[in-house]
Amino acid sequence: MTHPASSSVASNAARGRRLAARPSLFHRILKWVLHVLTRACELQRLLSALPVQAQPPSDVVARVELSLMWSRVLPDLSLPVSQHQSFDVPRAVHYVKAQKHIQEPADSPFTAQLRRCLEMISDLGTLFERVTELQDTPYDSSQESNEAQLVELWELMMPEQQLSARVSNDWKTLGFQGRDPATDFRGMGMLGLKQLLFFAQQHNTQARGALTVSCHPERGFSYAIVGINLSSMAVEFLDNPKLHELLYHLSNQPECSKDSLVNFNDFYCFLFCEFSRLWRQVNPENMLAFNQIRDSLKATVTRTLEHNLEAVSAAIVAMRVLNHDANSSIQH
Repeated sequence: MTHPASSSVASNAARGRRLAARPSLFHRILKWVLHVLTRACELQRLLSALPVQAQPPSDVVARVELSLMWSRVLPDLSLPVSQHQSFDVPRAVHYVKAQKHIQEPADSPFTAQLRRCLEMISDLGTLFERVTELQDTPYDSSQESNEAQLVELWELMMPEQQLSARVSNDWKTLGFQGRDPATDFRGMGMLGLKQLLFFAQQHNTQARGALTVSCHPERGFSYAIVGINLSSMAVEFLDNPKLHELLYHLSNQPECSKDSLVNFNDFYCFLFCEFSRLWRQVNPENMLAFNQIRDSLKATVTRTLEHNLEAVSAAIVAMRVLNHDANSSIQH
C-alpha cells in the first residue's frame, strides 16, 4: 500500500461549483414561475416559513448553499460560497437583502434564518481553510508540540507498552512503515497525525478495537498507514455536497459539536470504524486487498450519504454518546 497522494482541499474546493448539480432548465423555469406567483425569491420561500427561534434543517441549509452558489444576482457571495471560503456573515445578510430587494426587518423569521444559514455555510468555509492548513503543514520533528502529539498517540493506543525510543521498530506495531513515523505523514501533513490522534482521544475504544483487527498475524493491515489513507478519503468527501449536509445536520445535534472541524473528524472516525468492520467481513488474505476494500467503503458511504444520510448521522451520534459514557465512568 502506498502513501496517499496529496489532494489539496483548496484545489478540490475549486471544483465545488462544477461538481454541484447545476440547476436544470426546468428548475430555472420553475423558479421563475414560483417567483411570479408568490412574489418571493427562492431564499424567501425556503426560509420565511421557518420559526424564528428554530435551527434551520440541514437539507434547507444545503439548498440555500446551492442557491447562493449558482446565483447570478449575488456574485460577491456566490464566489466565496462556491470556492468554500469563509465570509463576513452580517455583511452577507445585508448584501442578500439589498441585492434581492427584500424588505424584511432584522427580527423577522426570514432574516433570522438567513443569518443562521449563512453562519453554517461560512463555518463550512472555515473548515475547508483549516483542513487545507493542516494538510499543507508538514510534520516537523523539531517542533516539540508535534513530537508530543506523536508520543501521546502511542500512549493512548499502546498503554501497556512503553515506547523504547522515539525512533524505533516499536512504531511498526502501530502500523507505521518504518522506525520513524514522521516520514509517513508526507501525503496528508499534520492532518494525518491530528486525525489519528483525534480517533485515539475521542473514540479510544473503537480506535483500539480497530488496532486489534489490524494486528492479526496473517490477515491484518497497517493501522496508521490506513488511517492516513482514510484522511485522504475524508478530504475527497469534502467535494460531496451530501457531506456538507451531514455536517450541517451534526451541528444541530445536541450530542455533537458546533465546530465543523470536530464533526469532520468524527466523520473520519466513522470511516475508520466502517473500514475495520468491512475488513473483518471480507477477511482478506493480505494487504493487497486494501485498494479494493477502500473503494468498496467509499462507494458504500457515498450511497448511504445520498439515500440515508440520517443513518450516518445516527452512527456518529452513537459514537459520541459512547465516548461520553466511557469518560463519565472513568471519572466516577
